[in-house]
Amino acid sequence: MFIKKILEEEFWGGQRSTRSCFSPRAIVAAWKRTESETVALIAELPPEFVKQKINYLNTGNNLMIGLPGHSRTHFNQMREAIASARE
Repeated sequence: MFIKKILEEEFWGGQRSTRSCFSPRAIVAAWKRTESETVALIAELPPEFVKQKINYLNTGNNLMIGLPGHSRTHFNQMREAIASARE
């Protein structure tokens, strides 16, 4: 489960305490790591896929428009999970 994953040490760069793992610096670092992983995945799209212009366009639209909007829909869940973990 994702909540369990975000509480694991390696997700936060080896920080051990719950207090430090939810520091703004650790959260931003995790965000940057996952953003870099997304960029790496896009860079590795197979040429056959990229040649299919509509699929490539749809993927780009989803990443540039859909993904940020989707992420925003989870902000309250993230806040609640962080608050719960801090209790």
